[in-house]
Amino acid sequence: MCHPRNEETARALLAVSSLDGFDVEYITSDLQKAALGESQSEGAVIVIPTIFSDEQGDEEIPIVMAEEQDTWRVDYSETVKRLMGGISLEDVLKQMKEAIEDAKNG
Repeated sequence: MCHPRNEETARALLAVSSLDGFDVEYITSDLQKAALGESQSEGAVIVIPTIFSDEQGDEEIPIVMAEEQDTWRVDYSETVKRLMGGISLEDVLKQMKEAIEDAKNG
């Protein structure tokens, strides 16, 4: 279980638009170490290639940082979008909801 102060700190580092759906316990439950790569500026955001390690091995995830209220914060939504090959999780969920409603009505 994640210590409440750690979750509070993690949430403080997120962009406001990223707070919905953020589950710090799920994200950190098996995490053993993380190594930050060289940051790269991409327009209004900074991308930091990060290697997360756990018992199953290493995975590189591009962490997207956005400036918000004079502070750089993790844009969790954009980070997940990049992991999904540019597909917005929100769009996928909307499409699933519409398909379910169509099936019920149809």
